[in-house]
Amino acid sequence: MKMAIYYYFEAPLHRAIKIGLKLTLVEVMTAQEDNNNSAIYEIILSLCN
Repeated sequence: MKMAIYYYFEAPLHRAIKIGLKLTLVEVMTAQEDNNNSAIYEIILSLCN
């Protein structure tokens, strides 16, 4: 059984790092991709739970 791992970054992530993580089956999303790049820090933290 595989366990899903997700990372949510509040800052833009270098493309090479993102690709490397995806190759190891880690899902990655940045606040910018989620249209929350100008959100309050507490809102971004709540998305990580």
